[in-house]
Amino acid sequence: MPAEVAAAVTVTLPAEVRASAVMDFAYFSFALFEWPSRGEPLPDWAASLAAREPDMMVALRRYASDVCVGAEFIVLARRSGTMFDRDLGRFLQRLEESAADTSPMPPMPSETPGDLEHIRKRLHLLAHDTEARHEYVQVVRRLGALVAPVWEREGLPRADRLGSEMRTRLGQPWADVRDLLPPLARMELLAPLVEEAIARRELVLVPMGLLDHGASVYALPGVVLAQRGVNTGQRLARRREEAEGIAGNFKMLSDPTRIMILAIVATTACSITDIAGMLGLSQPTVSVHMKALREAGLVEATREGNRSLYRANRETVRRAVGDSLERLLDPTWF
Repeated sequence: MPAEVAAAVTVTLPAEVRASAVMDFAYFSFALFEWPSRGEPLPDWAASLAAREPDMMVALRRYASDVCVGAEFIVLARRSGTMFDRDLGRFLQRLEESAADTSPMPPMPSETPGDLEHIRKRLHLLAHDTEARHEYVQVVRRLGALVAPVWEREGLPRADRLGSEMRTRLGQPWADVRDLLPPLARMELLAPLVEEAIARRELVLVPMGLLDHGASVYALPGVVLAQRGVNTGQRLARRREEAEGIAGNFKMLSDPTRIMILAIVATTACSITDIAGMLGLSQPTVSVHMKALREAGLVEATREGNRSLYRANRETVRRAVGDSLERLLDPTWF
């Protein structure tokens, strides 16, 4: 193909891919409070930042009592025209002006009614309470000053690398933009908004840089912003593997006969003959169940003369049941 013709050929991607310092900052501000509260560790640099700045954290927490601080950043960035800036400079510089803006909050159908009410209340407070606005601006600028060097040194390059990978995948003939969306985008509230944005070519994929996993989806007039980290999909795959392990543990204990056998040998050491007699079962039936329990490590066998006696491995049973249940109910798991 002649060079002049090749230069004229452009590939139209099904979605834009754009890094956003403000969106990264917004999600980081959310994670700064939310992750520790549910037992999920922050990166070392972020945990160190929070520990060094207790006064700043206390001040931020006053604005995070209803919805974690950061959600309103999206509205403020829209007002200040800084949504896709590649650094935080203009957003922080214009923060006082955008926070004092009394114009109505734009429609955000991606948010629940409860969250919308909290965001409106906070924006109203900032617009009408000069003292609260001044404190808010100062503390957000302080946090921004601490985060900006990390963003510029590590976050933006990481976001650019992920963005480049996204564009490469979107440029393939078989590409489906849905494969690059975070799992969050499949939720009932968000999925129709995302599909409509894809149809209208109003979807923007925002690669995350400060944190390696996490996701957010915001719908605003004319655009849907879908943010994800480099490990967001891998995290889901790891959770699926863990789920298979948990399901295996529960499956092993889903048979009532096995439960009864386990309960017996948790109390006293018994032979196959003992258990068969106690439960009114044939010895081959008990042997099949015992073999499964031994292979799972839930039961141990010892020899006493010519008899094999079976005992429950209490620690293994405790882990299989207790740890699986604890993991399943852990708010950080998914």
